[in-house]
Order: sequence, then structure tokens, then C-alpha cells
Amino acid sequence: MASNTEAVAAFEVLRWEPGLFHAREKVTIASGQGTIAVGQILEASGSNKIKVGTAANADSIALEAVDATSAAKECVAAVRNCVVNKDMLNYNSMTVATVDTALKALGIVPRSGPTYTTL
Repeated sequence: MASNTEAVAAFEVLRWEPGLFHAREKVTIASGQGTIAVGQILEASGSNKIKVGTAANADSIALEAVDATSAAKECVAAVRNCVVNKDMLNYNSMTVATVDTALKALGIVPRSGPTYTTL
């Protein structure tokens, strides 16, 4: 029997935001960045976003997949005040602690495991 692999969805990455779409903004991915997957850590490059190259420059997380191989593309990204599933993020072989620190400075809190507590 053939298997079906589904792509990661935004709700698997974004665990909590304070209001409806409060943490999200439309951003432009610079041309030449290739395929951007949901959970890709991004950084600013002028007025566009690129795959993060320096861990300390991390400033957002892609919440939709786009192909910016040959042209700039718009996508939705988490840019502020939210909790994200750390296990679903693409850190690109960078130091996780450094990326997490940069994201926390923006109010983006990466967490593993459940975001709730039991009584």
C-alpha cells in the first residue's frame, strides 16, 4: 500500500497567539531562496526575508510553504508574541540556543512538549 506524506501545517508550528492572527504578518521571501517550508527560521534582508544565515539575526518563522527559487514570493510568517512548537522548526544546522534567544527577544517563545499543565 502506498503511503501519503503530508506537509507540516501552520497550526503544528504556531501553538498560541494572543489574538486572532496577532502574531502573523505577510512577508516577502527574496528571490533565489529556493523552497521555504513551514517552520523555516527567517531573517530580514533589506525589505525582504531570507533563510536565516546568522543565528542571532533570526526574526520570524514561515507559516506557509513557498517556492522563491526564481522570483520573490509572499508568505505568512510569525513575527511577534507567540508560542511555537520548537520540534517543528527548521534551525538550518545553527545553534538552537542562539536562534531561540533571538526569537525570544521578539516575544516568539519556542517550546517543546505540551503548552498546558495538568492539575
